[in-house]
Amino acid sequence: MLLQHKKKEQKIIKTEKERKISVAVTNFGGKNISATESSIVSDLFRTELSKTKKYIVFDKTKMEIILAEKNFQYSSCTETSCAVEIGRLLNVEQTVFGIVAKVKETYYLTINFVDIGSGRILKSESVGVRDLREFPRVCKELSQKLSQE
Repeated sequence: MLLQHKKKEQKIIKTEKERKISVAVTNFGGKNISATESSIVSDLFRTELSKTKKYIVFDKTKMEIILAEKNFQYSSCTETSCAVEIGRLLNVEQTVFGIVAKVKETYYLTINFVDIGSGRILKSESVGVRDLREFPRVCKELSQKLSQE
């Protein structure tokens, strides 16, 4: 009897670890860069996050269609309140928002994961690079790092 209970408990723990979290990745905001550039970085991060297999990443096109149907207008999301509202409209557990900023010769990427239920920022990371061409590598590294926390 004790052995059966222990196996059942191990199975529940394993199932919880394997459970994927539903997440929507918004279009990142941009400071001193074009909307196209910040959109490309958010697309890169969205793709890399889906590759981690920890998350069920909401499709960008579906997200835009649903938000348009609900008359929610946004070009980018740079605040927690925006992320929470998007998450509620899409019925996901978490929303990712970020900012890509250029200061002098350095580009900075800040990414935040927000819990929709509590409205709290769960995870946040920032990184600086010298060239936009470094963002594919950086998005891959950040998605892997944030998926392990």
